[in-house]
Amino acid sequence: MPVWCGLTLRNWIRLLRRRPTIEAAYWKRVLAVTAASGVNSLLAAAEKLWFGRRIEGTEIPSAPIFIVGHWRSGTTLLQEFLSLDDQFVTPNLFQCSFPEHFLASERWLKPLTSWMQPRNRPMDAMLSSWDAPAEEEIALLLTTLSSPYLVAAFPDAPRELHRFDNLSKSLTPEELTTWKSAYVRFLKKLTYMTGRTLLLKSPANTARIPLLLELFPDARFIHIVRDPLAVFSSTRHLHTVLSRNNSFTSAEPVDLDERILSSYLSMYQSYHLYRVKIPAERRVELRFEDLERDPAGELKKIYDHLQLSGWDRLAAKLEEPLARHRTFRKNTFQLPEELRRRIIERWEPAFVRYGYPVEVPSTPSSEPVRDQASSARPSPQ
Repeated sequence: MPVWCGLTLRNWIRLLRRRPTIEAAYWKRVLAVTAASGVNSLLAAAEKLWFGRRIEGTEIPSAPIFIVGHWRSGTTLLQEFLSLDDQFVTPNLFQCSFPEHFLASERWLKPLTSWMQPRNRPMDAMLSSWDAPAEEEIALLLTTLSSPYLVAAFPDAPRELHRFDNLSKSLTPEELTTWKSAYVRFLKKLTYMTGRTLLLKSPANTARIPLLLELFPDARFIHIVRDPLAVFSSTRHLHTVLSRNNSFTSAEPVDLDERILSSYLSMYQSYHLYRVKIPAERRVELRFEDLERDPAGELKKIYDHLQLSGWDRLAAKLEEPLARHRTFRKNTFQLPEELRRRIIERWEPAFVRYGYPVEVPSTPSSEPVRDQASSARPSPQ
């Protein structure tokens, strides 16, 4: 199911006005999104009628926890582990996929549509279901269209969407106000459900530190990094899969390597420029390789540094997910030697800052996966 099936009719029309390439073979997908958008609009109106005042009157806890880091750096794994702690609420995939009406629809629509979700995410081995922890960036994409993920509908014309990589610098004042309002409203809805501390994961937020601190001055941050070569390979695959599953054309992503190289640098330049605004006691930084080697030890360090209670409660729940993680099968990405040199040259500051060797032997990079998608594009659905 393409992500656009969570759009309201109004936002679906807004997306179409941007003129994405639509090939004849993809009209079934277009019709499915159109039908879904009409239903979403009706359910959103019902939710506003039933819950509107209660949502507006909800106060968000003052110190949410943001998990940040470039795509494919381990943010999902970290969210999966931490979300086991009942003191946190983290959005699930259903809530992020239907952000306009999940309060009114989740109880009955989630079980009715559970068959539509694959057992595993298409880009990796992480288990997938409507209840799986998800990133709120999906919700922001669907409610505002101001997200880097919009490129999934425009793989053949990505340049026009670069401005969504850094919202505070590139959005108009009106767009920025809309984005902030949509973000706060989504988080109020999550808070209304449980009242717990928000645990949020969005790689795109790595470049939004000032914006997040403006909204939540006492926010806490967990920043995770990974071997840049592995990040590049996996991000490349991620873009290909997202385009394949969500675009309306068979065109492959344009200028993908250069876009990844540039956006990575831009993201980390922004993060390291503004991380000083986060007090040291509210900021934790770790490496994916350390988390993978000693998950319990790294998680304990996070709890100690942020002075979080409940470590024993979380530790008691880690056995099953840790066993599952250990059984992941590694997939191999082979980078051409010329591209490897190009990555090392462009990203050398990141290699050095995070302690990864700059001179890397020509060996494949790998990550936990079940079955990577075929390079051949399947029939659109």
